[in-house]
Amino acid sequence: LSLRRQRQMCIRDSIRLRLTFQYYRYGRNFLAAGVLVNFVKAFKFLSVSRQLSQFTRTIYVVSAEMLNVLLILAIVLVGFAIAFHVLLGHAIAKYRTFSDAAITLLLVVFGDFDLEEIIAFAPLLGVALMLAFVVIMTFIILTMLLKIVDVSYGEVLEEISGGCLLYTSPSPR
Repeated sequence: LSLRRQRQMCIRDSIRLRLTFQYYRYGRNFLAAGVLVNFVKAFKFLSVSRQLSQFTRTIYVVSAEMLNVLLILAIVLVGFAIAFHVLLGHAIAKYRTFSDAAITLLLVVFGDFDLEEIIAFAPLLGVALMLAFVVIMTFIILTMLLKIVDVSYGEVLEEISGGCLLYTSPSPR
């Protein structure tokens, strides 16, 4: 075979292999989505037990109230992500883009941050922003989330003690 013909066959085989891997990735994505759907569906069956129905009912009651707090959380996160991107984006790779800054700030909530790096480039404003972010996110917003769950759990316990929730599904029919 000529060299040109061999190249064409190699390119055609490469395209077929690429397409095969692409279908494989799609299949894995659909499988992951199916597992997630089945996991959520399992909550329906957890309500058969009295103790587990408390859990599922609490999640159902909390879900509506959580949307408001999650909106506040998103607004605060976006604001601080923009501020950190503007302040440190030119110097620190973790804050170079808006999305990188937002992901880095989400990691800060879990305690993963390098304060020395921030001090090196913005000793006053950088530390002040980080301290404000940690205080607002950890002590105020996350405390609000916990309080909502606590109040909702108390309501569910009152419903159960009144006898109106035993062995029922958490979702309306």
